[in-house]
Amino acid sequence: MPAADDAVAGAQLAINDNNTTGRFLKQEFSLEVIKPLPMISCAEVDARVRQGVSFIVIDANPPTVLALADQLRIATS
Repeated sequence: MPAADDAVAGAQLAINDNNTTGRFLKQEFSLEVIKPLPMISCAEVDARVRQGVSFIVIDANPPTVLALADQLRIATS
């Protein structure tokens, strides 16, 4: 049976591996996990993008992801 945090553990392992290689290319990756995540607001996503976050992964149903994407597009336009 997979652990409850299997996906997060896998993501952290990937980031650690990429940081090993990234040192030579002057790249650094990090993972921020927000728990519990009943609903992430557009303002939270927008704040992270403005801080320079390049990638955001959201585990949510399709309507929620689409709504956040639409709101973020409008907020950053």
